[in-house]
This record gives sequence, structure tokens and C-alpha cells, in this order.
Amino acid sequence: MEHIVIAYCEDYERRQRVLTSRGADDDTRNFYSYLNGTIDAALDDSLPALDRPARVAMRQDIACRRGATYSPLYELSPATYKRYKRRAKYTIARNLGLLNS
Repeated sequence: MEHIVIAYCEDYERRQRVLTSRGADDDTRNFYSYLNGTIDAALDDSLPALDRPARVAMRQDIACRRGATYSPLYELSPATYKRYKRRAKYTIARNLGLLNS
């Protein structure tokens, strides 16, 4: 599950470029919009204490497999950072239907 969440976060920027270009068909656009929207909504839901740029940084940290030491979110303590990151990954997986009930 975790590797799939990382892969979806890793591919976020490419999907965003496809959405802003004119080359994709409607089905692809709808699916990419769903994936990116779901990831954004999951980050909004799981990290309400962080502002939008910090949530984007967390998504990028998940994608790059970057930890608290090298994150641009240096204002968070390592324990808080790890808790937020774990919660974000879990919420993304849940919202994408990757977890077994």
C-alpha cells in the first residue's frame, strides 16, 4: 500500500502537466483529475494545521521519500513530522480505496 501511495504522489506533477496540456483525451483527463483531486483532498483532510504550501511540501516529501531531516518543513519537530506524514499516507490510501476494510 505504501509503495502505491508513494508512486501516485511521485507521478502527481506529470499528471498535472497532462491536465494543463491539450493532448489528453477526456477519459485520461477525468482519471488524472480524480487522482490528483483525491490526493489533494486527503492532504487537506489529514493535515488541517498546515497551510497549502506545507501540504504541497508534504506531498513532495512522500514522493521523494524524504524524511524530517531534509524536509523543507523544518519548523515541525521530527516526531510531529513523522506523525503528519504517516497520517497523510494513510488518508491518501484510504481515499483511493487501497486499504482492506
